[in-house]
Amino acid sequence: MEVTWQFSFRMALTVLAIACPCALGLATPTAVMVGTGVGASNGILIKGAEPLETAHKVSTVVFDKTGTLTHGRPTVANVSLFVDERHMSLARVIAVMGLAESGSEHPLGAAVVKFAKAALGVEEGGNLGGRVADFQAVSGFGLKATVSGVDSMVEAAAEASEFRNYRNVRTSMPLK
Repeated sequence: MEVTWQFSFRMALTVLAIACPCALGLATPTAVMVGTGVGASNGILIKGAEPLETAHKVSTVVFDKTGTLTHGRPTVANVSLFVDERHMSLARVIAVMGLAESGSEHPLGAAVVKFAKAALGVEEGGNLGGRVADFQAVSGFGLKATVSGVDSMVEAAAEASEFRNYRNVRTSMPLK
């Protein structure tokens, strides 16, 4: 009985495929389009049909801790200095990286700039100060820039309550 049903079903599919190939040709792209649309409305972005088709091969999923999943946008979670602060202060590192990234269009660069403004006590919408020259973003390799005028930012950070609060709660692992 089961063999009869399998044969009948196979023949029915064959007739359907021969009689109306347009229906099958439209069904797959339509299903992919609807699937990606429903996923997008639920916050899941799928680049196209190929990643969707290869998703069944995925055996491991690894997430980073940038805040992208929890907040929907990247954030800086922690900054650790591996040098003595007499050589390079935390305020100077934050000021330099914030200024250098201020010319970047990358979402991670925007997260660094936002963090630097918050840590250094720059009010919302304010400018970090300092100057950036010769900014060059190299795709896949980061950026190159000349940063100047950082000293006034470091002095202002020493008086900013936000920076003192950040400095009190930050944890770092010194080199041994």
